[in-house]
Amino acid sequence: MYAVLGAPADASESQLKAAYEARLADLEREEATDPGPVARDAIRAARSRVEEAWEILSDPKQRLRYDLLIAMEERPAPVDPAPAATPGPAGTPGPAPVHHDQPVPVAPDPQAPPPTHHLPPPPPPTDPRRPPHSGECQLCGSTPATHLEFRRETGLLLVRQRRLVEGSYCRDCGLSLFRETTDKTLMTGWWGFISFFVNWLTIARNVAGRLAIRNLAAPTPNPDVNAPLPAPLDPGKPLFRRFGPYVVVLIAFAVFALFAFAGDPEPTIEPGEEVGTCLDLSTDLQRIEDVVPCDGDEDATVISVIALDQSCPSATIRFQNDEQAFCLRLS
Repeated sequence: MYAVLGAPADASESQLKAAYEARLADLEREEATDPGPVARDAIRAARSRVEEAWEILSDPKQRLRYDLLIAMEERPAPVDPAPAATPGPAGTPGPAPVHHDQPVPVAPDPQAPPPTHHLPPPPPPTDPRRPPHSGECQLCGSTPATHLEFRRETGLLLVRQRRLVEGSYCRDCGLSLFRETTDKTLMTGWWGFISFFVNWLTIARNVAGRLAIRNLAAPTPNPDVNAPLPAPLDPGKPLFRRFGPYVVVLIAFAVFALFAFAGDPEPTIEPGEEVGTCLDLSTDLQRIEDVVPCDGDEDATVISVIALDQSCPSATIRFQNDEQAFCLRLS
C-alpha cells in the first residue's frame, strides 16, 4: 500500500496525503496525453489501486491493522545463540587467553567434546497463500463478492474533485465504502456551480452500487487468500445516522425558504390602462400595494399620466416609475 502511494511506512498523515495527491496528479497527466486503449486501462487500474491504498491508509484503524499484518508477515525467524565455551575438567587448566595483538597457538584438548558446527538459520517460510481472485473481496479475501464502483464528490466553487473507489468487494466491505463515500459526498459535493448538479448523478450511482450488494450473503473468509485485511471492514453507522443526509435537508430547507419568504414584487400599472385604474395603497400612502377593481373599496384612482418633470394638481398625490409619473386622487 505504501509503495502504491510512493510514501514510506512511517509517513505522517500529511505526508501520505501529499503522496496520494501527487500520485493522482501524475496519473491525470498521463491520461491527458490521450494514450491508447491499453495504456488507458492501465492508468485506470493504477488509479483504482491508489484510491484503494488511500482509503486504507487514511483511516487510522485500517492503517493499524494493515501495519500489524505486514509486521507479522515480515517478522524474521529466531536465531539460536552460540553455545558458551565448555571449561576443561577439574585440575585441567582452561584455554589460554587470546590476545588480539599476538595470536597464541592452543593445543587441542583430547578430552574436550567434538566441536559443534552451527549451520545458518533456514530462510523464513514463504506465504503459501495466494492473492484474491475474481469473485473474492480484494480487501479481505472473503466470498461472495461483486464488482462495485463508489464515487466521492467534492465541490470547489468553479471546479470539482472526484475520487473513485472501484473493485471487487464483499457485502460488509462494500457497505462500509458506500456509507463512507456517500456521506462525504452529501457533505462536500454541493459547494460549486457544476458540482451542485453533478452531485445528484454521483449519489444515484452510489445508490446503484448499494443495491448491487443488497442480495449478497454474509462474507465468508478464505484462509487460502492473502488479502490486505484479515477480516471484512466494519460497515459502521447507517447513513441516516451520519451528518451528510442532514446537510441535504438544510440545503432543501434553505432553497424552500428562499422562494417561500421572498417578497412579492410591487404591483405595477400596465401601460394603456393608467387613467381610471384603482389602487390599494400602504398605510403611509408611500407604496402601491395592489391593483384592485373600482368597486368603492379602493384607496386611490389614477386620474392622469404626466412626464417625469411635471407636477400633479393640488388635492392629488404623485407616484412615478422609471419612465413616467401618475397623479392619484384619494378615495
